[in-house]
Amino acid sequence: DPRDLVSKYEFKHLIDGVLLPGEKMREILLKNNKIFPSQAYMTGYPTFDWALPELRKYFLSCEEFCKKNNIHAENKIILFVSGFSAADMDMSKWETMYSHSPESLTKERSRTFSEDARDMRLKSISYIKTVLDRHPTWRLIVRKHPFEDDRIYRDAFGNNPQVVFPRAHTDIYDLLSVSDAVLHWNSTVSVQAWGLQKPTVLFDSGKPFFFDAEGTASQKGNYICRDERQLESALNEIFSGKPIPEAQLQARKAFIDKWFMGMDGKSASRIAGTVVGF
Repeated sequence: DPRDLVSKYEFKHLIDGVLLPGEKMREILLKNNKIFPSQAYMTGYPTFDWALPELRKYFLSCEEFCKKNNIHAENKIILFVSGFSAADMDMSKWETMYSHSPESLTKERSRTFSEDARDMRLKSISYIKTVLDRHPTWRLIVRKHPFEDDRIYRDAFGNNPQVVFPRAHTDIYDLLSVSDAVLHWNSTVSVQAWGLQKPTVLFDSGKPFFFDAEGTASQKGNYICRDERQLESALNEIFSGKPIPEAQLQARKAFIDKWFMGMDGKSASRIAGTVVGF
């Protein structure tokens, strides 16, 4: 439901404007009568400005990362970005912890989503463990979502020398820059990976996740994985040196253009100009 992205609170009479990442969010807010048309300022998403080639020199170098984590030149590095933000929701505290949720995210819908997230998390871990066992030269970086309890990952991978748990404050762009492939479950980090031209693999549960056909189409920007066989096949293709398929690149561009103004690296300057102009 697009309303899942819309605040339950009414604020349009209290603000002068709202900075928006792209045209799609403007459409959603206007359709749900959350803003006046004159309040929409299209700026882009400044975090994505880091995708500019001239800024990448500030990222952690692969050599430095590998040295710190005992990774060798022949090792392929896989970044697993968990998007299971709802998996560890405490539904018994719904009224106190989640009262701010959009009206469309009812307790029942959230419970179902949490159950789906837990199920897909377990499957993803199982697929990854199987593939790592078959490829001892591959290395895995585990980056959990801040809302998750990390014990499930520690229990699953804690004693595996192929697995790295970076410090919590490590910047996501540092991890993306050193990785050869990115695994995720509908994570925004995948879009950041696209900005760096990284191949991405989506764990697909087979259940609808996005709220419209346009959102669903963004899945086509990834390799799709529904079991360990597909995961292994995707990673083998990526590590063979083949370029990202053209169909994936086209799907990425269409999504980024609609949601994030093409990720053109000018978001921060547009925001500054807009704020100064108020």
